[in-house]
Amino acid sequence: NEWDAGDIVDAPPPREWLLGNQFCRRFLSGLLAPGATGKTALRTLQYLALATGRPLTGQHVFKRCRVLLLSLEDDDNELQRRLAAARIHHDIAPADLKGWLFCATPKGIKLADIRDGARASGPLEAMLRRTIADRQIDLLGLDPFVKLHALEENDNGAMDFVCDLLVKLAIEFNIAVDV
Repeated sequence: NEWDAGDIVDAPPPREWLLGNQFCRRFLSGLLAPGATGKTALRTLQYLALATGRPLTGQHVFKRCRVLLLSLEDDDNELQRRLAAARIHHDIAPADLKGWLFCATPKGIKLADIRDGARASGPLEAMLRRTIADRQIDLLGLDPFVKLHALEENDNGAMDFVCDLLVKLAIEFNIAVDV
């Protein structure tokens, strides 16, 4: 499928950024840092910024977005505490989030797994596909990455497999994906 660059006369469309230069449709983004440094707090506020359309983090909100946040570590109560704290601090009413921020706290359901000695997509992939389509999601946030799969994190091929699954979701549904 090679193409001749000389045949391309029009400029390609611009990237579809959602928030600052943080989340972009059709791309996978991630935040890496040691534990207990505030990654989840930052991402929660960024997701709230997109769901409300307000620049809560000082970053430009290009478009108000429907966000699906999966907390694979915290339970419903803890996620609700985190969201309530941010809502109180930033004066966000629950009605401001209605229809814009969707949350789930699934446990033990994996995007990628090992079956019969081979890497395979897990049941979470089909669940995500249905929810993204049903809710018309713009940004999928998954926290933490280590709970998303059952593969060896020190195996580059295994991590490439997980990232490929996420990028396929991003491209197929024209969404931004964040881990």
